Amino acid sequence: MSIKISTGFLGLLTILFIGLKLAHVISWPWVWVVSPLWIPAALAIGGVLVAMVVALIAILFMKLFLKDVMKMAASASQFSPKAPPTAEKNVTE
Repeated sequence: MSIKISTGFLGLLTILFIGLKLAHVISWPWVWVVSPLWIPAALAIGGVLVAMVVALIAILFMKLFLKDVMKMAASASQFSPKAPPTAEKNVTE
């Protein structure tokens, strides 16, 4: 049984930054040393929040717009001429 461990680009970048920080090559705060781990998650959460706000605005706009359209349609139907009654056949036996 073998276990395969895969480290992507951001994982390798994090390991590099940690090594540079421990070797005193860089003097960044730890929050920036591990930033390749949390920045993609923050961007994903931000994208979801933006999508939710856009969807909420679209829903509110459609509710207001459709309410006005329904009012206009109701007022227009009051003034439209009625269709003439159809002649019904009297079937007598």
